[in-house]
Amino acid sequence: MLKEGVTFLNKEIRRKTRKDFDNVFVNVFSNKKFSNKKASYFFTIDAFVAGAILVLTMTLILSFFSSQKPVTQINSYINDYVQFINENSVRDFQSVKVRKMVSSGLIVNPRISLAKQIIYFYYMNLTDTCPNPDSIPDYCLTQAEVLINETIQTLPSDIGFRLKINSGSANYSFIETNTDIEDKASSKLTYSLVDYLFIDSKNFYGPVTLGVEMWT
Repeated sequence: MLKEGVTFLNKEIRRKTRKDFDNVFVNVFSNKKFSNKKASYFFTIDAFVAGAILVLTMTLILSFFSSQKPVTQINSYINDYVQFINENSVRDFQSVKVRKMVSSGLIVNPRISLAKQIIYFYYMNLTDTCPNPDSIPDYCLTQAEVLINETIQTLPSDIGFRLKINSGSANYSFIETNTDIEDKASSKLTYSLVDYLFIDSKNFYGPVTLGVEMWT
């Protein structure tokens, strides 16, 4: 009789315990506070994902514009330089060295553009008509390089520069700067300027192509 009573009592305890647990489980998961907390968890995850996407997008945009920056800068430099030598005369530019060229008679017409004077030096060297009292080899080519060097003083020191002349089968490269970084340059542009040089009222030399190259 005692054994049957103990067994019955154990069954009742287990039944009540399971019932109480079920009630607690239902109450917890139907509780409004728990639902709000669950929603806040999902909101936090959504915000994290959105933030990650935003950061990734901004990183890609900044990477694109940073890669475009050198190209934009080089394009600005090369356009400004070609415009400068094409639109400014020797007389307008006159640095100390250029004034010396004019006073010595090496530059006979300071009203022509800087670009034409570079071509003129090349032409005089090519036709052996360069005023050269000391018989210095390629004297006018050297003076052309002096003039070009004067015109690039405003360029940043880390910009690579080359100026070439192409006239028919004749080609010549003048001043070259920062050639050690040319092969590794992230940006390189070339601007070609076609011009003619009038020797007198009946004769001209050309067409001549001035090719300006810059890289960084």
